[in-house]
Amino acid sequence: VSTIKADAITASTGTNTNIGITGKGSGKVKLGDGNLLFPDADGSANQYIKTDGSANLAFATLPTAGFTLGTVTSINSGSQVIVASSIPSGVKFIVLSWDNFSLNNNGSSEVRIGDSGGIETSGYDSTHTEAQASPQSSYSTTGYRILTSSIAANDMNGQMILSLVDSSTNLWTATHQWRGDTSGANVGWGAGIKALSGELTQIMIMGTNTFDGSGIANINYM
Repeated sequence: VSTIKADAITASTGTNTNIGITGKGSGKVKLGDGNLLFPDADGSANQYIKTDGSANLAFATLPTAGFTLGTVTSINSGSQVIVASSIPSGVKFIVLSWDNFSLNNNGSSEVRIGDSGGIETSGYDSTHTEAQASPQSSYSTTGYRILTSSIAANDMNGQMILSLVDSSTNLWTATHQWRGDTSGANVGWGAGIKALSGELTQIMIMGTNTFDGSGIANINYM
């Protein structure tokens, strides 16, 4: 039994008694000036209640904090390797790392990104510079350039950081750096930008010659 007053609802019997408020049939409980509709079933442990901005409340799971590590991919054959093909929706920051990545002959290499429509091969604005016996730079519109002129079997290790700038245009910036571990003082670095047709879902590494050695790559994302 409860007592309803002008400004309060109180239990009139028992000690430390809960007050139940339920809707009729499939109706929900509506409270406050905002007409907030509460869910009529409990959520799971550690969930929280969120609003959809239209007065509807629901239980939801907190997003996982920190980075998610992808799956290691071998880069030791062919000239195009998809490092990640199912990057989930909502990702805004990606670290692409590689080790012992090399080509079987002198040539260049690029990182390309894509959406559900596939890897995109145009619209990039990318520059790469290498410091070696003869320093050189190159520009590319077909991918994020990461290698200008490889020395055959020059095993490289390094990383590229991809960051979402504008979700409305799917605009991504990229910066990278690496070192060649079999050719002395050979290092490379650069940056670029690219707007995708849709949300980013995949990343590819490609070369103008065949990959060899024991190269691997992976991504961390959040």
